[in-house]
Amino acid sequence: MAITNVFMNDYVQPENRLTFNFLCVIEHLPQPQQCCLIAFILDGDPKEFGDNPIVEVETVMSGHPSNPDGTIRVHCEGNRTFRIYLENKTTRMALSANQLINHFTTWCKDKDDYVIAITPRPEDNLVVSAIGNDKIAFKSWGQIVNCLESMFLAKSTPFVVEQFLEYGRLTGEFEGMEISESDVSKFVIRTPEPIKNKYRNVLENAVREIDFRRRGIDVADLRFNNGKWGRFGFEMTFSKRQSDYDYRQWQFFGIYEESSDHGIEFKESQPELAYFLDVDKGGKQKAQLATNCAVRKELEELEREGFDQNLDNTLTSNVYRLLAHRTPLSKAPKDINGIKEHFERIVDRLLEKPELRNLLIGAAASLPGRP
Repeated sequence: MAITNVFMNDYVQPENRLTFNFLCVIEHLPQPQQCCLIAFILDGDPKEFGDNPIVEVETVMSGHPSNPDGTIRVHCEGNRTFRIYLENKTTRMALSANQLINHFTTWCKDKDDYVIAITPRPEDNLVVSAIGNDKIAFKSWGQIVNCLESMFLAKSTPFVVEQFLEYGRLTGEFEGMEISESDVSKFVIRTPEPIKNKYRNVLENAVREIDFRRRGIDVADLRFNNGKWGRFGFEMTFSKRQSDYDYRQWQFFGIYEESSDHGIEFKESQPELAYFLDVDKGGKQKAQLATNCAVRKELEELEREGFDQNLDNTLTSNVYRLLAHRTPLSKAPKDINGIKEHFERIVDRLLEKPELRNLLIGAAASLPGRP
């Protein structure tokens, strides 16, 4: 009886979910493709593994001094068996040499046992090669995907493989989560859908990793915007606010890609990584806010630091726009951590301003019009 069932994956943690799905593929692949995949992972010869190389798989391990993400027991020529211990990473998690070494010393008791690290970042091979142990090896998810796709070019792809590849496309887990210069150029010129999907995955991971609660920001909703108002990213609304500072304000984190709605010209004739703090019910709400001298002073200070402010609708006649920070994509960070830290610096700078802090966290504030 099979250990894995692709329809019975109840793991919540992305890394565990990915490992389970990958083990499903390995366990249920037909022959000779199963032999070929094992050989590919180990840089070996498929002829070494006979007709049915997989003896068993073990899903996510726990409760040990070192816990690999999964295990594959393999039968090969000479009636030998050995184990492959997997350390799988998603876009969110960095690869650690110490973790791989601990897996090896804890579990690899047979001379033929392996630890295999699989991540979305090809450059992680440098982490593995620096260990200097030929029983600790590396493959990228991109290599795994290419291997699977090449197996079925001239024949029907098994359902479990189709589902695994689709899972990777939808989640972005197989892609190196860094935007390349080529990606930026393609986005600027014509925004092809695969590049847009990659940006979405990077933005979502970056924004969702920001600890808004620790900053006192109570998020009511974080919703993806796929191009409405000329911007592409995540709109964040706040939970119920104190009435003396409720201007129905919300934040945007993403890409400002088309200027006709906002009426704000690009800095360098290309889309921009952008943060917006907007005010709903535009004119009436902002007119009231404009009477607050302290808010005006803080916005003017930020303007001198490179922010855009539109308190008096001088930047644009679009009355919903209040404050923005924009960076041309070619000059913006391109990986999850870089984008996360970029937006964190913006939010933290606003939180240093007492009145703008009140706009973000909904605390009691001076009434509009008071200095």
